[in-house]
Amino acid sequence: MSGPMVTGPPVAPGRRRRILPPARYRHPGDVIRLLVAGLVFAGTAAAALATHGTYAGASATAVTALRVSTPAGRALTGLMTAAFAVAAVAAIAATLRYRRFRLLASMAGAALLTGAV
Repeated sequence: MSGPMVTGPPVAPGRRRRILPPARYRHPGDVIRLLVAGLVFAGTAAAALATHGTYAGASATAVTALRVSTPAGRALTGLMTAAFAVAAVAAIAATLRYRRFRLLASMAGAALLTGAV
């Protein structure tokens, strides 16, 4: 053996090697979306804490215009029940269509846990 042995891929001079492979780097928009979502969550949490005494507890404000015993109240209750059922079926259909079986299993587990509590 008279010449040098090359054991890895050649690296062009002046190029820095990345610590992670290129597929592992995040898009800058992901960081912006994460920050915006955090700000929305913080604002929602602050609003919930500020209005907790008004809308939760024994002295909470109640909407008395629509009672469940009236026809309008029954119609609204039926409409909301149908909307939740359609949303659940749409979520299941979307996860099955895109073959997201782990997501479907986690949603089913969360539903079972919510029902048990």
